[in-house]
Amino acid sequence: MASYQGAWGQGAEGLLALSADRSRRRSQHGHGPPTTDTHPPQVGVSRLELSRLWRPLPRLHHQPGDAPTEDSHSEQATHQLGLVTIITSLHCLLQCCSIYRSTSFYLAYMTMGSDFKILHAQVGDSEDAGYIRILINGLVKYIRVDPGILSNFRTTPRNKLASELPPIPAGDWTTVKLSRNTSDGNLSFHSAEKATLPAVEGIWHPVQIDYCDLVFTKSFTDNVYEVAIRDSSSSQSKLPQVMVAKFTPYPRFLEFFTRENEIYAKVQDLNIVPRFLGNLTENNGMGPRPIGYLLEKIEGRNANSLSDFPLCRSLLRKFHNATGCAHGDPNRNNFIIKPDGLGAVIYDFEFANERGEDRRMWEIDNLERNMREDEESKQEMGEVEWKEECLKEEIGDMAPMSEEDELRRDELGVDEWIAEKVRERLREEQNQAI
Repeated sequence: MASYQGAWGQGAEGLLALSADRSRRRSQHGHGPPTTDTHPPQVGVSRLELSRLWRPLPRLHHQPGDAPTEDSHSEQATHQLGLVTIITSLHCLLQCCSIYRSTSFYLAYMTMGSDFKILHAQVGDSEDAGYIRILINGLVKYIRVDPGILSNFRTTPRNKLASELPPIPAGDWTTVKLSRNTSDGNLSFHSAEKATLPAVEGIWHPVQIDYCDLVFTKSFTDNVYEVAIRDSSSSQSKLPQVMVAKFTPYPRFLEFFTRENEIYAKVQDLNIVPRFLGNLTENNGMGPRPIGYLLEKIEGRNANSLSDFPLCRSLLRKFHNATGCAHGDPNRNNFIIKPDGLGAVIYDFEFANERGEDRRMWEIDNLERNMREDEESKQEMGEVEWKEECLKEEIGDMAPMSEEDELRRDELGVDEWIAEKVRERLREEQNQAI
């Protein structure tokens, strides 16, 4: 018992050293795998020791008349101190988790539980700070990333990005910062806090849909997706089976979405825009946070011919008159021509602004000029090649929809991945035509 009293006096390190010594003696008596360690661990605890600490502690039974041995005294004392050993060992493990850098993704799962997922990221070599949006046990959290310390997420699969992260801190927080230590060059988290995050403002529609209640079926861009409600029997079952979700969880873009939200309120009843179906929210443990909206999915095509200009001009003028705003980015891709060729909608209002009549007239003239230039390019290139170039532009804005897709892009490189997607899309259209 003196040895255990000495271990108590030395705190956690003494208990861990004694645990290691006990393991060596057990291995000598055939009670466990042999160990070649000749010194107790200086910091932390080995995975083998940790697994032993986590094993259920059996009750010790001795036959009447058995003389207590040093080992039996030691084992009895060990079990009496088992809970304390576990707590102090885990404390040491958290203090020295940097020794497990090579298994940081594994530890991240261990720290956060099985429900861990990287949802989105804007990380690269930009001078601006990046963000990683993650889901932990049903709650959305944000990692603010110092510039240039992680791979560019646009070209990096999520599992590879996750492997670059140190262990995620536990606790009740909404944001945490990720930086590179100047002392050792390792990445580390700091400044975790439970802060109220900015959100889309000016909410006017009564319906709210949580991000996690959606199934994402198709990507249009990295923040616009075709979606469906996950549970068709939910309270939102009256919504269409197929919708478009547009959102931005990152603070730097929220002002644009607030502007677009206000525009939809002004033009919703004019039948010139997709129907606004509700607000898209996320749960970070502090109540629903509006980050975007759900829109009606309009079947049709983008305006791809100069013959579409009269219809587009009419829509743009109605938009100008109803809002008193310039659209901000009127181009052929912001119009959808319906299959009958008679109806159309205009969308993408995040850059709308209250400019004068001169600016609004300029938008109409500029739209016609751009559509004429596109028509000339189509004639010069040939319709097939022009269509391929349009598809490259469209697919280049898309986000991979699965881990397999991400790995395929990583294997081929972005340009070849886009070319492969273009070929697939052209084959699909040919099969539909047949």
